[in-house]
Amino acid sequence: MCGITGVLSFQKSIDVLAYQNMPHQLLHRGPEHTGIWHNEQIFLAQTRLKILDLSPNANQPLFNEDESIAAVINGEIYNFKDLRAKLLQKNHVFRSQGDSEVILHLYEEEGIDFLNQLEGMFALAIWDTKNQKLILAKDRTGKKPLFYTQNENLFAFASEIKAFFPVKDIPIEKNESLFPYYFLYGYIPTPHTFYKNIFSLEPGHALMIQHNGKNQKIQYWNPAPYYSQKKKKISKKEAIENVRTLVQNAVEKRLLSDVPLGCFLSGGIDSTIITGIASQQVRHPLQTFSIGFEGDKTYDETAYAKLAAQKFKTQHTEFHLTPNALIEQFDRLLYHYDGPFGDSSCLPTSIVSQLAKEHVTVVLTGDGGDEVFGGYNRFVYSRLLEYIPKGVPHLLDPLISFGLNTWKHPAYETQKWKRFLKACNLPFLERLIRWESIFYEDLPHLLTQNFTTSLSTDFHYQPFQKDLNPMTKLSKMLFLNLKTYLLNDLNIKMDRASMMNALETRAPFLDHALIEYAATLPDSFKIRGLKTKVILKEAFQDLLPPEIQNRPKAGFGVPIDKWFRRELKSWIQDEFSNLEAVKPYLNTTYIQNLLQEHLREKNNHGQKIWSLLMFKKWMEQ
Repeated sequence: MCGITGVLSFQKSIDVLAYQNMPHQLLHRGPEHTGIWHNEQIFLAQTRLKILDLSPNANQPLFNEDESIAAVINGEIYNFKDLRAKLLQKNHVFRSQGDSEVILHLYEEEGIDFLNQLEGMFALAIWDTKNQKLILAKDRTGKKPLFYTQNENLFAFASEIKAFFPVKDIPIEKNESLFPYYFLYGYIPTPHTFYKNIFSLEPGHALMIQHNGKNQKIQYWNPAPYYSQKKKKISKKEAIENVRTLVQNAVEKRLLSDVPLGCFLSGGIDSTIITGIASQQVRHPLQTFSIGFEGDKTYDETAYAKLAAQKFKTQHTEFHLTPNALIEQFDRLLYHYDGPFGDSSCLPTSIVSQLAKEHVTVVLTGDGGDEVFGGYNRFVYSRLLEYIPKGVPHLLDPLISFGLNTWKHPAYETQKWKRFLKACNLPFLERLIRWESIFYEDLPHLLTQNFTTSLSTDFHYQPFQKDLNPMTKLSKMLFLNLKTYLLNDLNIKMDRASMMNALETRAPFLDHALIEYAATLPDSFKIRGLKTKVILKEAFQDLLPPEIQNRPKAGFGVPIDKWFRRELKSWIQDEFSNLEAVKPYLNTTYIQNLLQEHLREKNNHGQKIWSLLMFKKWMEQ
């Protein structure tokens, strides 16, 4: 695990002094070694976090036997031992015992097709001297980040955008036309970013850049065909056996490490399954980590995590956040995310990563279980709506406008049902966007006039429209969630939160063989009535304590609604007292009214306030 960066010059010899500060911006990702190599055309650098083969032999950049191919690689290749054995039979010479070196020799053998053989999470760059070609590639689900930019003078790439900032030949300009999409989704959708002419490489893609600047992008993996094909006719017993085997294999692959390893354990279905499997496959008590919130049982899952830790006899560590952690960590989060990030759970994720790093260097997570097996309530709601005759949802309008306003339930429950019912009348894709959005109906009120004219709410889904037609409704939701929310929110959140603390995270549920298999299973094996992740729960019911198996779905949230009304009230009022930095883009009167409505408990706007605060602080910096 590490940070990688590099520059290909089109018009002049490499000026090493101009680029030597690029890897310094990524030291948090790999504090244990910085490697730099260059020739007249290419500059490559890596900051290393040592995981496999801790010796200097595995330091990067890496080279093939005659040093005609050089590479910098971020991530882990889980099947590297099998690949290495095959390459040794073909007389390739290895200098290390690490996983990354197989990539060089595999590329020598198969060219760009080598990507189809890799199992793992990675972002990589290969310089092919003989063909005068730079190759970038990203893993199938986008676990590892890779950004790039190009102008008439150069092509540059990096694990994080901040590596471009010290280079005077790379202009850094805010991409103002895309700001509205941050307030809709909580992020700027891939391949776009907050900066003009800086792009994020799509998952499952490779980008080849010639020495003269011509480039070609290819897609080497697309999950759409697996979701589109006719669902398997298979018995539940066989499906349970296959799911169990695939998940166990995915966990076993990810336990390979030359440094201490543990698990994030939230007490939910997914992390409990991963922890349970891992605890059976390691020789010593597994270390587990969870985080809760002081004084707020609604968001505190540590009691469930303790149940699982006791069952699997792990060495368990937990931490309870206080509201002050938000103030203490806010600027650090903004820096490491290279801009605003609308998911406030990046705060506890960064804290639990910091806690885990005190004990281990690698952790397994439960990320991806909801995406692969259908774990979100919005999937259930959307399927239920398919059984309601057209026109009936309009009868709910009076209930939406009046009934829920007087419903004597907690505000967050009322708000959740309002979002659900208001989306009933929308077309399928628009309904999904409505449920996932931060701002939606009120987005035109938030934005100034200049930013509402070109706004398209389906901007995020447009690239995938052609893939959707043959899919069932559930497959469409799973596919789109994999290509949007998982990629741009969950993966980004976990990568930045962990790597800012030099911690590697691995997600067994994002094993591509598991994704491909689960996509072909009947919808009823994933969601049945109001039950989610049916086949997964049945496959591992022996690992799941009843309290965890039967508990309602709970997202990894933060009690910012309460914090902004209580402990952080003065701080947030002070922050919002000066909104000059956002005036060109946002309606400041609307923002003040939104804040007052929240403070007076007329509605819950904590997530909106978080996203606005992120944007404001970024604009000020």
